Order: sequence, then structure tokens, then C-alpha cells
Amino acid sequence: MLIGALVACGAGRAAPPPAPPSAHSASAELAPKPQVLDANGGRPARAYSLVTLPRHTLGPFAGRAGDRSLAAWFGPADGAQVGQDLFAMLLGDDGGPIGPTHSLAHVPAAPDLMVVRPAAETPKGWTLLFSALLDRGEVLTALGVSSDASIRAAPIDIYRTSDHIVWLDVLPIPGGALGVWAEETGAGNANILVDALDGAGKPRGVPMRIARGVRRWQAVSAGRLAGIASVTRGSDPDRDAGGDAALTWQPLDGDGRPAGDAVPVAKGASVGSDIDVVPFRGGWLLAWTDLGHEDPRAMLATIDAEGRAHGPSPAFETGGASILSALSSDGQQAAMAWTEPHRRQGDTQVLGVGMVSADGASIAKPVAAFEIGLASPPELVATGSGFALLVPARACWAESANRSCGGPLAPTFIRFDSGLKALQTEPLLVGDPKKPATVGWGLTCAGANHCFALAAASEAPTPVFSVDLPLRSSPFATPAVSPPPADAPRLANVRTVASGASVEDLAAARLGGKTFIATLTAEVDGKRARRAHTGATLSTFLVDDGGTTLAEPKRLSTRAASIGGVAVAPGGEASDGVLVAWISGTRANGEVRLAQISEAGRLVRSLPLAPADGDASRVAVAWAGDGWLVAWVDGRKGGGQVVATKVGRRLQHTGRSERITRAAVGPADLALAVRGDIAWIAWSDARESPREGIADIYAMTLHAGDATRASDEARVLATARHSRSPALAPVSDTRALVAWIEDAPAGVDALAAAMIGCLDRRASVVCPPVELRQAGAGQPISIELAAAQGEVHAVMARSGVGGGGVTLDGVRLGSAGAPLAPPWPLVVLDTPASVDVSLAITGDSVVYADVVPGPGQRRIRRAEIAWSP
Repeated sequence: MLIGALVACGAGRAAPPPAPPSAHSASAELAPKPQVLDANGGRPARAYSLVTLPRHTLGPFAGRAGDRSLAAWFGPADGAQVGQDLFAMLLGDDGGPIGPTHSLAHVPAAPDLMVVRPAAETPKGWTLLFSALLDRGEVLTALGVSSDASIRAAPIDIYRTSDHIVWLDVLPIPGGALGVWAEETGAGNANILVDALDGAGKPRGVPMRIARGVRRWQAVSAGRLAGIASVTRGSDPDRDAGGDAALTWQPLDGDGRPAGDAVPVAKGASVGSDIDVVPFRGGWLLAWTDLGHEDPRAMLATIDAEGRAHGPSPAFETGGASILSALSSDGQQAAMAWTEPHRRQGDTQVLGVGMVSADGASIAKPVAAFEIGLASPPELVATGSGFALLVPARACWAESANRSCGGPLAPTFIRFDSGLKALQTEPLLVGDPKKPATVGWGLTCAGANHCFALAAASEAPTPVFSVDLPLRSSPFATPAVSPPPADAPRLANVRTVASGASVEDLAAARLGGKTFIATLTAEVDGKRARRAHTGATLSTFLVDDGGTTLAEPKRLSTRAASIGGVAVAPGGEASDGVLVAWISGTRANGEVRLAQISEAGRLVRSLPLAPADGDASRVAVAWAGDGWLVAWVDGRKGGGQVVATKVGRRLQHTGRSERITRAAVGPADLALAVRGDIAWIAWSDARESPREGIADIYAMTLHAGDATRASDEARVLATARHSRSPALAPVSDTRALVAWIEDAPAGVDALAAAMIGCLDRRASVVCPPVELRQAGAGQPISIELAAAQGEVHAVMARSGVGGGGVTLDGVRLGSAGAPLAPPWPLVVLDTPASVDVSLAITGDSVVYADVVPGPGQRRIRRAEIAWSP
């Protein structure tokens, strides 16, 4: 882990609140609200003004002790030329100020980190721990504050170091507290130190180093128990806590010393997030994000009352990617919040909230999902009767809940009951007139009914408020993600099945109860191909229904032409295997090649399609009852013509290669589909505009038995747009749907459109093409069709407007191409809108290429689709 990430380890507890964004974003206002006839009169939650601070100050931070809280911050020193003063204010249950602001101490150095915690497990005051930068090194200072906000003794410097203190905390225990902190080392990891403090903040001993060389950590106390979870550095310096890294739990005694040996929790852990630890059923519950697999996944483990470790285990038994966001417990029940990478879009993402099972092994009850912003991490706390969440979310009045909420992002409080049913939502609105706060932090709850949070606007100097959040009937809408309509497709179990080089094209098919995937990548032996005699690498592999890759990818060719793409088609029976077709060689000397792969994923035979075609490009295949139809573009035939042939179960020729077009110009983007004795073939053809290269979609039918023509060529639709990327799916022995993308003419400010129509056995258009509606704003990039029982399934890649990302939409189509249900967004890709998206539908799943951090790198993911209830 890099040092930048080390600093983040304590961000939720010890770092200053997030920096406000620009004043422009904070000035957004909620739309005018109609009259609300409830006991609250539609009023926002009450906000108390605490202090206005200049920039480059630290705090405020708040800590609860009994029925009061203490808010503390650093501000300009009164009359001093250097340093800052430490101020504090008492707050009641509602977050409102009690009495005046107290000046506690002057700090001549520049304060860096601070926490405010109860002084003991039975609270009667507070312990403040803060670090400050010196000319050389840093100093760590403790200060005890009494219940009336007066200091119990002068601040005490408990530790000086030449290293950088990157995190600190205070653990309340009976009779005092344990100060615990982490200091960065030159090796890129940290050492953890502890010092026992009495109720007045005075040291009871000397600081002890209890852990060395750690990369991730978290400390926690409850009652008389305390401990620290830490991840030691792995042997691989280039991998964050990778290699032989170990996650351990170290219990501490009342003096901060190790109480027995450290308890191993996970070996070989690749911990990619802070470890979160909460008290749980007499022991402890640990959660973190594991990066040791293709996809990140949230993990859980427990330490029981006897100090034994149980787990770790994935938080979700169904698998898929998940990232820990927050963990909270009331001692008996625990709740967890997480995000899923594929559900992020633009400036928002989806946050899931669920209950942890009684044994702490998994999320037993995912309850709700919320659309939240990306500005600050979620805060999740127990309330005594349930849980509460503080997240950035869109603020809307409850009356607009039946419409899409387009309100401004604001820090938002959500209260849950013990079953995680949302009871109350309150955006933090501050100032006069009320406007959404820019940031919110420090969510604090006292008992079942009272919570408050700190909030700030973006002005400079910055006004800081505490917002009272009592249990009430709120006039604001909960930012819950609406479930899809009952008849809309749903995505599940998104898993990465391969990662590595940039994917030029992919194809997939069902093979013997597994998913067969073929990919074209632009690298050979990890290096991008540059020589003329090299090309893309063609590889194949099998994936089971759980998303597990069954073996290493098998390389079929390193001379594949990217322009030709890759096509696959399974045979009629599992013993037939699957046929892979591609163009081998350079653009000036390409030939069609075929490979037959067995049900076990082994290469059975590979051969060029005789006769060699010299300059072939674009290829398509389909099973035709007793063999495969193969079609391709032969560039020698007067500007390129479409050629087709039939091969048998052993790839033997059963007939000659037939030139099926006569007047095509620059044919491209072949699509081929077979039902019964008829094959439909469609392509993009610029014969009506050869100079400009603006194409229309043409189609015809072939005899499935010998690949001869069964109809004349026919233009599906004449348009002024460039028509490309056709897709076909038969709906009966006499009809097939055809879909394609129409790009706007050059220089015209308009979006592309997806079109859908249907063809009969003579390739005549019997359903006039119409635009296929998308699930959201944007323009289509590509579309794939797959025949299903009584309907056709479509997956469309849609790029966002204004440089947004890419979304895959799913839609169910009837035999005439009309949607059977509204289109619905399936998954948001990590890839930017400018990247071409390769995807394939196979059975009830979709396989697609997505990006990973790093230049030219892609992930191939497989996701299951529930197309109907």
C-alpha cells in the first residue's frame, strides 16, 4: 500500500472533514415545494450555527460522553503570531450548543490530526488526542476535558517522533483510555504504538510499539475489551498487502500491552481497504475488501468470546464484485454497507445496506439499495433501535418520489429500524435561506430517537453547523434505487472471468453446460504487435456457470487480423463442440481459418478454408443442422463481395464457396443466423454512396443445406445516415429480426439510433424498421440479439451524453420487434464512452469487455440475466 493510502486508513476517525467543493455546487437549491400537510409543516431539520472558520484549520470533531457531546476544533490564535488555539463547545442531544465556546489551549505548532473520545468506558468527560508538525518531526499531545468543557490538566506531550504520524485514535476503557497511533516508516509501511492514559489524559506508562511493518489496521474497544486488527506487509512490494500478507487480531490489556498471542484471521490476504472492526455477540466482527481475485469482494470474519477466529468468508454467497463501505454494530446485530463497481454511473453509485448473519459469516439479508454521490465515504452507526446512515445523495421532496429525483447532491441522513427498513430521510440543509450543505460528517446518535451531524457550507470563511436529526415524519424522499419493473430484465452475479491485454473483439457460446469465450487481443507475449507479420492473438477458454475460468486460455493464433473479428457457433450436440472462425494474416493477404474446439475446451482440428481467399475480411458462422455455414467478405471480388460455404461436422467441405452478392461495395459487419432450412445474412453496404462510404443495411437468405442463394439481395432501409453493425435473430422458420446502428451524418449534431425490423424467408421487410428505445439518455454503440423461447433478447451498449460512461441496456422483443417490456439498464461499465464495447449474448448471460486501471488493459466479465420473472 502506498503512503497516500496509509493516510486514508484513519480518515473516517482522525482526518479533517472532506474539503468542500466549489461554491457553485453548494448553491443549488431544491425545487419549490408544494404545501405539506403534516406535523412538521414540511420544514427541514433544524441546524445550529456553531462556528465560522478560516481555511487551513482543523475540525470540528465531536465525541459523545453520556448525555452530552463535545465539539472541538483549532482556530486562529488570539494575539499570537504563530500556532493556533484549541476550542471546544458542549452540545446537547440535539446537537445544539450548551454554553459558550471554551478556549482550551494554545498550540504553537501546526495541528495535523485530532480525535475527540469519551475519557472512559463509563463516560464523565473526554480525551482529546492530536498531532502537530514541528520544525523537525511531530509531537503527539493528550488533553483531558471535564464534563463542563474545562480542562482537567494542562496538555501533555506524550510522544515525539521524526517520523510522520498518519493516524491516531483513542479507545475508551474502564478508568481511562488507550491512545493508539500509527507512524509511517521509510519502508512504506507503519508501526503501531499505544499509550495508556488516565481519565485526565495523563500517561500511565510509556508508549509501547505493539505492531511493526503493518499496511492496514483498525483499533477498537468495547467495555473492558480492546484490540487491534492489522495486516502485515506481504513479500511482494508491488502488490498492496499481497503475497504472504497476514491479517491478525491482537487483544490488548488495560495498559495497552498485548494480551496473549496475536490471533491469525486470514493468511495470504490481499486487503484492499481499511479493516473495519465492531463488537459483535461478545466478540468482534471484522470486515475488509479482498483484492486477491479478479474482482474485489467484501470479506467477513469473527473473533468469538474465547478469542478464536472464524472465517474469513465472502460476505455474499452468490459472488460478484463488492467493496466494503461501512460496518456498524449495536453489540448484537451488525449492519454493513457496500458498493458494487458495475453499479456506478457518472457522479453517483449504488450503495447496498444489509444485515450480517448471526454467525457473522455473510450478509444474510440485503435490504435496500440507495443512489449516493462519490464525494465522501458513508457513515453507518447504530442508534439503539436500528441503524443510521450519512451519505451524499440527491435531495428531493417526498411529493416527487414518484418521479426521477434530479435534486442537488447533499449530505443526507437516513434512519432505519432494526430490520433496516428506511424510516426517515433528511438532507442536511443549512444557512439562511436553507441550502444543501456541501459536506456532512460526524454522525452521532444517542439512544433510539436522537441523532445529529456536523455540516458545512463551501464559503470562505466556512460556516459550520450541527444539524438536529430527531425521529420524525420527514417531508423528504428516500434516495432508494427503484427496483426494475416485474417484467424487465435483471442482472446478477457479475464476475470477471479474464483480464489482461486490450480486447479487440470477443465472441461467446454455450458449450456443454459451460460458456465458451473466444477473444482477439492486440498483444503477443505481453507486448503489442508491431511487426507486419504479426497480428492479434486469438485465445479461447471455458467458464462455468459460477463465473470460474476452468483452465488457462488456449492460444489458437498470433496472426489473426483484428479487422475480421472472431465468430463462434456451437454444434447441434455437445460432441460437435464449437466452431471458431477468424481471418488470419495481414489485410493484404488474409485467409479464413476455422478451428473446432471440443466440449472439454481442447483443439480438435484447425485448417484454412480452402480455397485460400487471399484478402478475406469479416467472417460469420452459424450451425446449420448437419454442419456450419461460414460467410466472409472476399476483397478480390470487385471491391469486396460476400462469399458463403458449408462445412460438415469434421469441417470437411460439403459444397463449393458461393459468391452470394453481385453489386456490393465495401461490405462489412456480417451477421448470420439459421432457423430450419433457411439462413438469413445481413451486412453493411456502401453501394449507394461509394465515394462517401455511407452504408445501408442489406440482407438476403440462403439455403442452409448448401449455402446457395434463396433470395435476392434487398436493402432493409434507405437512410441518409451511416448504417452499421447488423445483428440477426430468427423468431420462427419464416421470420427473423434484424437490428443495427445508424450513425448521424458527419457534421450533424445528432445522436446515433438503434433500429429494429423483421425479414421473411425472402429477406423482404415485413415489419417496417423503427427506432429501438433505450433505457436512458445517450446513444447506442452496438447491439446484439439472441433468439429465446417465443421472443428475442437484445443487449445494447449505450454511451452517456457529455462524455459519460457506457451502460448495457437489456430489452425483450416480440416476433415483430416490439418491446415486450420497457428497456432496462443492466450494468454500468468502467470503460469511457469513447471505447468500442465488445459483447456477446450466450444463453441467459452476457459476456463483455470492460477496462481496468492501467493503459490498454481490459477485463472480460460474465453476468447472468434474468430476462423475465
